Amino acid sequence: MANILILIGDKPEARSEGYYTFQKLQQRERDTYTCARYRDVEFRLTPAVTSIMVNGVSIDEYDLVYIRDFHGYEPERNTIADYCKKNGVVFANQDTAVSQKISKLAQYMIFASHDIPFPESVYAHTSRLAQAAEETLAYPMIVKSILASSGDDNYYVESREQLDEILSRHADQKFIAQEAVPNEGDFRIVTLGDRALTVYRRVAASGDHRNNVSKGGDSQYISHEDTPDGMHDIALKVSRAVGRDVCGVDVMVDTRDESMVVLEANFNFGVTTAPEGLFDAMAEYFHDQATRKK
Repeated sequence: MANILILIGDKPEARSEGYYTFQKLQQRERDTYTCARYRDVEFRLTPAVTSIMVNGVSIDEYDLVYIRDFHGYEPERNTIADYCKKNGVVFANQDTAVSQKISKLAQYMIFASHDIPFPESVYAHTSRLAQAAEETLAYPMIVKSILASSGDDNYYVESREQLDEILSRHADQKFIAQEAVPNEGDFRIVTLGDRALTVYRRVAASGDHRNNVSKGGDSQYISHEDTPDGMHDIALKVSRAVGRDVCGVDVMVDTRDESMVVLEANFNFGVTTAPEGLFDAMAEYFHDQATRKK
């Protein structure tokens, strides 16, 4: 059995996706899992030697480290990844060792350079966003934070007056505006290494434009065979473009012409509504990574 560490943030266990993942993987009894928080990590740094201790145990003692949760802990996570890479400690979420493309702004720039379809978007400072958006986009449009998750700070905007009101209320927020793609829900595909797994399709609650389950949307498991043709290939292309080995790719089908657009590549994707098969696949992937020849 491999010895695997999962690092998570400060959310209470009952609300932590990372802790939920730990519980589900531990139940498989395939390997030994330990869950710890970034506040439990100690960095020992000298010009001659460096070490990282997690609750008194050297991180080198683990066969694999799964680096999860990011808000507020970017420096710690990047440093842990750099240490693992330098010292031969296998770790998942390998893009933490480089500059991560967490914001939607950065991701869309990467998508553009890799010929990946995504909604037409405009980003500018809050003071200039309304004018810049109107020069390119038409109403209705979607306006959302470049760092938003779970459907937060995400608005369906139908007029300049509504847009001005949103921007005035959130003057310090960094918003991106994008075309409102007509849809009947979206798909989240989880990629693990070079494998794509369709997890579920999400459909917004009545009267809401957001397909997020956390905002009342409905979710339904979709088998590999029932996934629209080419969607798995797009998801893998996205995960490779952002350098992410564990990734939740959100894809939407435009009902006007059945074309697909990528909304986001999620580092921390929701798992509480995912089917049990996802955790079987994750346990297998982590086991293979942890026990491979170094």
